Amino acid sequence: TTLTMLDLSHNALSGLIPAELSELAALTTLDLSYNSLSGVIPPQLGNLSSLTSISLIGNQLQGPIPTQWCMTGTMPNTLSLM
Repeated sequence: TTLTMLDLSHNALSGLIPAELSELAALTTLDLSYNSLSGVIPPQLGNLSSLTSISLIGNQLQGPIPTQWCMTGTMPNTLSLM
């Protein structure tokens, strides 16, 4: 089985976004919204070339979005940060 959608929104998660999420190569949708995540968006998430939608709204994240999305043109169609 290949995981394509991961919705962990509204789960009171805290801490950093795990860089290991980048190992989910078939992931198309990632929703981590409305938690208490902090730190930066792991640059490794930029390697998820199948990702079409990511929602990080409602967290305390800072820093840039992964540069791979800008440099390779693989920016998700839907990117919700604020």
